[in-house]
Amino acid sequence: MDYNFQFSETNSTNFDLIRGIAAQLIAFTHAREAFITLKIKNTLGATSLGLLFLISGILISFSTFGRMSKKKFEFKRFFIRRFSRIYPPLVVSLLLVLLIDGYLIFIVYDGEPNIAYSIRSFLLSLFLLNDSAIGITGFGSLRPLWALPLFWWLYMVFGWVVLGKRTTQNRYLYYSFSLIFIVILIIICMGFHRTVKIGYIIIWFAGIIFSYLINILNMYVQKNYNNKNISIDINNHLKRKIKIISLSLSIILFFLAIIRYISYGNQFGLFYYLLLSGSFCFFFVFSQYSSFIYPKKIKKIINFLASYSFTLYLLNYTIFGFYMRFKTSMNNYILFIITYIITNIICILIASFSEMQTSRISRYLLKKLNLER
Repeated sequence: MDYNFQFSETNSTNFDLIRGIAAQLIAFTHAREAFITLKIKNTLGATSLGLLFLISGILISFSTFGRMSKKKFEFKRFFIRRFSRIYPPLVVSLLLVLLIDGYLIFIVYDGEPNIAYSIRSFLLSLFLLNDSAIGITGFGSLRPLWALPLFWWLYMVFGWVVLGKRTTQNRYLYYSFSLIFIVILIIICMGFHRTVKIGYIIIWFAGIIFSYLINILNMYVQKNYNNKNISIDINNHLKRKIKIISLSLSIILFFLAIIRYISYGNQFGLFYYLLLSGSFCFFFVFSQYSSFIYPKKIKKIINFLASYSFTLYLLNYTIFGFYMRFKTSMNNYILFIITYIITNIICILIASFSEMQTSRISRYLLKKLNLER
């Protein structure tokens, strides 16, 4: 594949911005459930998770297609990079929940041990087989964990299908592992939130398609730019046309998504997600050819929010639930603000030695396995 595309600095910041805000909105939704009674649907949380699947599909395919120009980049390297991203925050979260939920169940006697707080649930969550057709939910109070197996096994299916033939020349082994990963993904989908999971898978693959198509668009623009028979004015006109069309389509699809949601009121509706995803994808096209650049201070804030977004996603529900057990007579809205801030601080501290160390962990594992080059 001829994939030499690079996202602009602005788009790279856009992705971090969406990841950071999406995690905050999911945390906000869970905090609202714990402390504030508002008669609104879980639209913010559901939509934010859908956008995380879209961004994940875009970035995973972008990273993989870009590295495929290096012949040594095969599934082992792909796996280590994904493992370094997912597992350090996951293991830390599982151990923390083991302590917090154990304290509430066995020390405070707030509730009885149940199927979610068990060795089986812990192991299934560790191997990301929870909330599947096996019938066991995520460990303890890690309610947001239901979506993580879907992310992980999508990574495995995509990574092996694309890179597996670089890892093994045995076609039977290649097709056997492809089948195994696909079957596991089906098992994950056949569990809890079945319809929602299928929708998120479609959105994830839509991100891959977008990554492929924007590379084709970029090659077309570059071809015209390098054509000596075409003036600079014509090239600039082409870019202006792309920006106008993409921004117009982004706005149109966004309002169609809003109209769709208002008309049917289903925050998990596939058509709603496709319209919204299309809106964001066209906005990314616009940003790619835009001259706008985020100020450095704003960019640092955005990057920081994104640096602990995964940890916040995993642990916010557990931490809010723990606070709720010891609610005081304090006004719920004030308590909501205080606990929301404290939850972010706790997740930042936890992410500082797990999620924020992803690159270092990845380099260490690659070096240990002689795969760093």
